[in-house]
Amino acid sequence: MDKNLGFEAISREDVKNKYTSPLAKEIYLPDNDENVILVCDGTYIYIQKSRDYVFAQRTFSMHKHRPLVKPMPLVTTTGKFYTQVVTCVNWSFIMFIMYSTVSI
Repeated sequence: MDKNLGFEAISREDVKNKYTSPLAKEIYLPDNDENVILVCDGTYIYIQKSRDYVFAQRTFSMHKHRPLVKPMPLVTTTGKFYTQVVTCVNWSFIMFIMYSTVSI
């Protein structure tokens, strides 16, 4: 699975050159060719309440009033599935990816 999914499976240059649509390049990158465009889309998947207290506490949503996980696929603008991020209610990992200086 490491060959097909994840940050190491597709190089940044391939994402930029092969998997970015011309329309996305025209709209979002008119002058800058260094950036990469990825589409992030999240949803909720409701799960059964766990007997494990720590897991139950991490997956319980105060907003939805039930346990859930939040999968969020990262997809290129041409539809190539890049990677999958699954979080519990805490979005700190997503914020780390968005605002970190780690280059993908």
